[in-house]
Amino acid sequence: MNHPFAVAQSAGLEFPLRTSLFWQHSSDTRSTWDYLAQDAAAYNLALIAKQAEYGCNAMTSMIYNMVDPFKAVVNPFVGKPSAKAVMAGMDKWDLDECARWVGLLKPFTDPRLAFIPCIFCGDDAATTRNEQFQDYVLPAFCLGLNQFSKAYVIVSEASKSMGIALQERMIERMRRHTKLPIGVHNQGWQIAGNADFLCYEFSWHPSTANNRNVLEVENEAKKVLASYPGYVWFQEINTANESMIARAQARKLRDLAQTEPRIIGLPGPI
Repeated sequence: MNHPFAVAQSAGLEFPLRTSLFWQHSSDTRSTWDYLAQDAAAYNLALIAKQAEYGCNAMTSMIYNMVDPFKAVVNPFVGKPSAKAVMAGMDKWDLDECARWVGLLKPFTDPRLAFIPCIFCGDDAATTRNEQFQDYVLPAFCLGLNQFSKAYVIVSEASKSMGIALQERMIERMRRHTKLPIGVHNQGWQIAGNADFLCYEFSWHPSTANNRNVLEVENEAKKVLASYPGYVWFQEINTANESMIARAQARKLRDLAQTEPRIIGLPGPI
């Protein structure tokens, strides 16, 4: 089985990827999902500083998200229209917003760093199930993002709004426009058979993860590896990522990766 990131690895990207979906800002827990959101722009310098503090070399972020709980909508169209509205004619690209994105993504042209965009949010069924919208935006998204990205994730928590067949059709659409690896984020391992990797969210809500001991984390990770035949990025585990138990959980996964080459990404910090 060929490593899905073989090209990036040969160019200097270290594996397993060191990532931290969650990060701490003052007394708040935030995520990297909203890195490109206009509403979250004030946090970005702090976000990048935290990622450096955590020792991360990879990050993921949403590309089109209309349902962010922090109201941090990510949308490159003028007026922030829904998928349905875009297809009804509100399809004017916001060139200033796109230029802002380019500035935020330029650091990821460094071969030692990985930006892995997540196209849609699985909570937004009106978008994920709109295949006409996929046909329209995916070529443009790939054209703009290929130069900054090392891989793609199609949807966060895909099973919330997409069956396996729909996931597979979206991946096939993207493969027409990119040669980069394509994965799926999910809280289970029943995902598209044509995905290159699984971004795994552990079975508990990440806000309750401090109640889970290290053995539980290890057992679930091993169960995933036994059930899913492909490569796995253990991505979402604990919102309290700087806590002692979160760091211990991350270290256990790191230790597991030393003997399991199919683990291509880890949560953090250690």
